[in-house]
Amino acid sequence: APTGIADVAVAGTGNDLQLVLTAENGAKQYHGARFFSGQWVFNSLSSVVSGVTVTDVAAAAVNDELQVAFVAADGRVLHTVRQVSGNWTGVGSVDLTGVTGTRTGVSITGTYN
Repeated sequence: APTGIADVAVAGTGNDLQLVLTAENGAKQYHGARFFSGQWVFNSLSSVVSGVTVTDVAAAAVNDELQVAFVAADGRVLHTVRQVSGNWTGVGSVDLTGVTGTRTGVSITGTYN
């Protein structure tokens, strides 16, 4: 399990609780889940968010998929999705052209039809 937790974001997908957290001053990121069965799992996101120090994280559920946004120490805002299958999409930078200021936090929300 991760130690030195710095930031946590949670969202519910279906009957499961999803967590994304940063540890070691944002140098490491993890995904955790508490499944409806009561089982907990934690996995490193090093293959999803590689070589990035994160200063903030947010999570939201959309159509049972976990949407995650990160603020990187260099000011980029990154986005990825944990699909219903459990696979992660590649991390992409959110286009913030024309948006001034320093990114210090991020917040996302989702809706379901």
